[in-house]
Amino acid sequence: MQQVIKQVSATAVFLLWQIIPAGSISAQPHTRLTAGTAQSQPYSGEEQREIKALSAEMIEGYRKGRGMGFAKAAELNHYPGPMHVLELKQILGLTPEQERTMNDAYNQMHDETVRLGKALVEEEKALDSLFTHGKADSASVRRITTTIGGLQAAIRFAHLNAHIIAQAVLTKEQILQYDQERGYISLSKDKRSARELRRSPKKLRQE
Repeated sequence: MQQVIKQVSATAVFLLWQIIPAGSISAQPHTRLTAGTAQSQPYSGEEQREIKALSAEMIEGYRKGRGMGFAKAAELNHYPGPMHVLELKQILGLTPEQERTMNDAYNQMHDETVRLGKALVEEEKALDSLFTHGKADSASVRRITTTIGGLQAAIRFAHLNAHIIAQAVLTKEQILQYDQERGYISLSKDKRSARELRRSPKKLRQE
């Protein structure tokens, strides 16, 4: 039995050499090394950042109160954002009262997130400075990261709450139209979903 296995293995190796193009096996280790190098240096270049944990885009986003995906839980579950609702006000047919509510909700959210975002960037800068100057210790790092966590939570709430305010004053038809315009639902291709949402206004209000 062992002799048969050896013969089969030898035959398989011979056939493998006949099938695989010359040089392809020797080239493969170089490919692995290249991929491995990329995987072992995921932060290469980021050591030049002003604040190591934040990209320039993130710093600008925090300081300007941008959405940065904080409200996806709302936006993708039929809770429109006031800024985008205002951008679509003609298509959605907003009433003057609805438009005022959207403006108020957006301005309140924007003012709050700008203030919080600037504070968060300063805390991240302080955290980075501790490590840069070799002065990091458990107590100081815990204090700053706890503050950063609180600021992140407050920023996310401000964005989500603006969506809650916006959804409360829109009709279910306006919400459906908003979702279609934003690419979340196709009323022509997904008629069943559209019908279900029209029949379930409570679902739109409670999701």
